[in-house]
Amino acid sequence: MVRRRDPALTRPPDRTLDDSVEEGARFGAALSTGDFNGDGYADLAVGSPYDYDTDFQQGRVYVYFGSASGLGASPGWIGAGSQAGEHYGTSLAGTGDIDGDGFSDLVVGAPDYDKPAGPLFSILDCGRVFVHRGGPTAPHLEARGATLEGWGNDRFGAAVAHVGDVDGDGHSDIGIGSPTYSDLLGTEGRAAVHAGSAQGLKPQPLWTQDGLESKSQFGAALCGAGDVNGDGLDDVLVGAPFEDSFSGVDAGRARLYLGPLPAGATPFRSPAGSLASSEAGAALANAGDLNGDGWSDFLIGAPAHDGLGLAQLHLGAFGIGRLHFTAAARPPGLT
Repeated sequence: MVRRRDPALTRPPDRTLDDSVEEGARFGAALSTGDFNGDGYADLAVGSPYDYDTDFQQGRVYVYFGSASGLGASPGWIGAGSQAGEHYGTSLAGTGDIDGDGFSDLVVGAPDYDKPAGPLFSILDCGRVFVHRGGPTAPHLEARGATLEGWGNDRFGAAVAHVGDVDGDGHSDIGIGSPTYSDLLGTEGRAAVHAGSAQGLKPQPLWTQDGLESKSQFGAALCGAGDVNGDGLDDVLVGAPFEDSFSGVDAGRARLYLGPLPAGATPFRSPAGSLASSEAGAALANAGDLNGDGWSDFLIGAPAHDGLGLAQLHLGAFGIGRLHFTAAARPPGLT
């Protein structure tokens, strides 16, 4: 649903999008925006990861181009997976300009891609990520673009995000989550950041970080947190929603890593869920500068907290304040 200029969000949506015709396609499972054709209007990408293209559950992404009259009546670009069951469109990131050409680029995750390992075998659920570069000429997005792949049962691309410019080179960088990656602990998960460049996304990661507990699903969610500490570089927030803590089993945790992401750096903050089974870190977001102090703030979602769910607002810099939002109550002064 799309609403225009309705601060109270009380009127019906201006547009309802439902272009997938495949039952169970999960159209709308992922959403992102960007200006892919450089016309000054925001465009909308919609993931439909269980959609049918030429095979079962390959997945599709529908892009609607913006204009002075709003979104187009039908998708102006459709991308699709090329393997049955890879679930292309599970995750989307469209706000960054990876190659610095002035056009937003669309990053698409297909975490259930199986990598061929010979004529008879495949490695299941390696996952892969597509980068479709934007441009001025129709159809405005590359048909296939660059592709990065996971290694083995990683679900590489289950989460993708434009994380800003963490290394200060002027190009947007991309975070990629692999929540079932296994190394020393077993399915501890991994988060990686790949740097942008004039040639596109670099295939070798600028930075990687593994989870600290088996089955914690570190990397199930990640986002660019903005510049939380005011050093001029963007920072990265990574969730591990099934990590245990002193609060209990599956309390969940998020970890904030500061740019330029030096190898082996400890997180700047690592807030945990306040109750067992909260699953804190399942959803993450850059909150902008909500209190106007000049520092970026961020949000952590704990959807299973106390059966109701909880969102935590963490203030940037050294104002270690934290506000809780629940379905039952909200802080004074916030409506």
